[in-house]
Order: sequence, then C-alpha cells, then structure tokens
Amino acid sequence: MHTIWMHTKSKAAGGNRNRIVYRKLKREIALNREFHDVINDAAANPEAANVLERHWHVVAALWNRYGYGEKRIAGVISDHRQMIEALIAHDAEVAACLATAHAAKAKQALIARMLASQSLPAAAEAPGRTR
Repeated sequence: MHTIWMHTKSKAAGGNRNRIVYRKLKREIALNREFHDVINDAAANPEAANVLERHWHVVAALWNRYGYGEKRIAGVISDHRQMIEALIAHDAEVAACLATAHAAKAKQALIARMLASQSLPAAAEAPGRTR
C-alpha cells in the first residue's frame, strides 16, 4: 500500500510541476506578444502588427505544444534586449537586422522542436497521434 501511495504522490507532484511549467510558458508567450506589440507600435509598423495579429494564435499554439526550451527563452530575452538597445540608439538598420534574425531563429527553433518530437518513440505511440 505504501508503494501505491508513494507512486500516486509522485504522479501528483509531477502533475503540479507540469501545471507550473505550463503556466510559466503561457506567461512567457504573453510577455513575448506584449513585447512585439510595443515594438510594432513604437515603430509605427502596421504591416508587422497585422502579420503578428493574423498568425499569433497559431504560432503561440505551436510553441505551447512543442515548448520553448530553456536555451530558446534565454535567446529570446537576449534578442529583445539587443533590439531595445538598437532602438534606444536610434539605429533602425541594426534594429531591423536584429528583428529579422530573431524571426529566423524562432522559425528554426520551432521546426527543430517539431522534428525532434516526431523522432521520439513515445510521441509516435501516443494515443490519437497521427503522422
């Protein structure tokens, strides 16, 4: 009986950890969106704002599904800080280059996480999952 209780307690603790990680990820995604909204407003860039608005829910759902990963989150923070420094310096050319690189890195990271999840045996055997 003790073994069953410990297993149940362990599973519950894992569930709590997963909920905490999920809430943290949702908060980071929301903050990321807010950052991009502020940057687009400050740059008076309605085209970028429209692209973000049209695709945000899909992109956020994909990040939610596949996760950011700790290295990606650190990279996003670094990218954002560098963009802010370029904007403070009124260096539009550098800010634009950083924004382009930021988007490319996000695309590469997301695709890599999606491909990695397909190669995991547990992912392939998950109920309801089709390839």
